[in-house]
Amino acid sequence: MKLKVSIFEPYGILFLIIVSILLFSGCEKKGQDSLDNSKIPDVKIIAETTEVITDQSTELKTEILTEIVTEANPYVRPFDAYILQNEDFMGWIKIDGTSIDDPIVQGVDNAHYLNYDYTGAKNNAGAIFMDYKNQGNFHDNHMILYAHYMKDGTMFHDLHKYKVEDFLIQYPEITISGLHDTEKYEIFSVHIVSAYDYYLYLGLNDEELREYAMHFKLLSMHDKSVTLPDDLKLLTLVTCTYEFDNARLLIHAYQK
Repeated sequence: MKLKVSIFEPYGILFLIIVSILLFSGCEKKGQDSLDNSKIPDVKIIAETTEVITDQSTELKTEILTEIVTEANPYVRPFDAYILQNEDFMGWIKIDGTSIDDPIVQGVDNAHYLNYDYTGAKNNAGAIFMDYKNQGNFHDNHMILYAHYMKDGTMFHDLHKYKVEDFLIQYPEITISGLHDTEKYEIFSVHIVSAYDYYLYLGLNDEELREYAMHFKLLSMHDKSVTLPDDLKLLTLVTCTYEFDNARLLIHAYQK
C-alpha cells in the first residue's frame, strides 16, 4: 500500500519533510532483509532489537522526585517532576482501552529516544517521542509521535488493537497533555504502509492539510464517518507491524 505524494504537486509545497520510519525494537529482521539507507536519501534507519532493558529504579525515582518538588512548592505544575528529570519532556499521551499512558519526549533527532527512556536513561525499549521538527505545545498543525512496538505490551504495542474496527469504535479518542494544555484527538484513519513508500509532511497550509487528511481517510482499513473541523490539526502515531517486511502501522487523528 503506497501513500501517493502526487496529490500535493499542484500546491507547490515549499517544505517537504521526509521522516524516517523508523521502527523499531519490536521489528525483527527476516533472513538478510533490512533497510538500505542508500536507497532512501535523508531517511534515518532504525536499529532493530528484541531485548528489553528496564530501569527498575525509574518508578521509585519519579515518586521521590514528585514528592520533593511538591513539598518544596505545593503550586507546581503537574509535570514539573518530569521536567526536572529530563528537559526533553514534552507532555503525556493516554489512550483508553490500551496500556498507553506515558510521557512524551523530544530529542534533537529521531534516533536518540529509540534507545533511551523518558528519564534519559539507556533503555532498549526507548520512549514515546515527538518528531524533532515539531514545535510542540500544540503549535503544529501536524504532530507526529513514534514509539517501538514492544512484545511485552508497552510503548505503542497496543496500537495494533486498532486493526479491529470494533475497538476503534469503542475507543476512538486520544488524549494529549502538553506543558500547558490538554487536547483530545479522534482517530479517523488506520492503515499499513511500507517503510520505503510513504512520507509524513509538516508545514502544510490549511488547504493542503485538509487534502492530506482526506487522503489518509481513503487509505484507512476502516470506513469511519467523520467530519473534519475547519481549524484542522492532525496527530499521527507510528509503530512497526508485521504484515510484511518493514511494514509500519500509521494511525491518524484530528484535534477535536
